[in-house]
Amino acid sequence: LFTAIGCGGSARDVAAGTSARITIVWPERSRLIPLAANSVRITLSNADNNYTQLVTRDTASSSNTSKIQFNNIIVGDYTVTATAFPGS
Repeated sequence: LFTAIGCGGSARDVAAGTSARITIVWPERSRLIPLAANSVRITLSNADNNYTQLVTRDTASSSNTSKIQFNNIIVGDYTVTATAFPGS
């Protein structure tokens, strides 16, 4: 569960929304994380809103992290779901 909190607490701030930052730390490829795991779909959802981004694993970089940001989301409580896919 994730809670998006706005700045200041005024109605204008709630309408403007807030942001959420998520970092994916890709583990070494193994039997648990096969070569085919090349992207992850991250979804923030609650009863009224759904926000989705697809994150691809950067194989050209030596970094094992991917950082994403959801901008202008409505303030509230969200469930975060991550689903891995073989394609990018």
